[in-house]
Formats: sequence, C-alpha cells, structure tokens
Amino acid sequence: MGIQTDVVETICEKQAGYLLLSKRNQSSLHQAIIGCFDEAEAKEWRSIKHTYERTVDADHGRVETRQCSAFPLPKAMSELADQWIG
Repeated sequence: MGIQTDVVETICEKQAGYLLLSKRNQSSLHQAIIGCFDEAEAKEWRSIKHTYERTVDADHGRVETRQCSAFPLPKAMSELADQWIG
C-alpha cells in the first residue's frame, strides 16, 4: 500500500495503527529516513529507544534473512511527517 495521506486518514478514522514504508520515489522522505538510521548506526544504537527483530527462514532451496529496526520519529523529521496524521 502506498503512503498517500488519504489512506492514512482512513486508517486513523478506524482507530487503527499504521507503519509507513518509503521508497526512493519519495526522495525527501526517503533521504531523511536514511539519515536517521545512519545516525543511529553511527551511535551504535546507544541511547536510542528502538525495537529490532530478525528472522531466518530456509525454504525453497534458499535462506532468507529479514531484519527490521524501528524507533520513534526523530524531531528533525517532524516537518516531513506533518503530512500524515497520527
């Protein structure tokens, strides 16, 4: 699903939560997110409240490793984030 603001508004109206994914075609947002993760990694995630999950699955003749790190939106990104409610 895309990250259109009307989709997010509908989700919030239903009192549900959401997670936005960004691709390179959202260049300003995408670069800001990359910058936040670069900064977190440079600090080795010290003093940064975050969650991390890693799964490894072996199926169909290959091993798939998936990793996900998440943390609250940094204040530096608040201007970009004002487009989406919630």
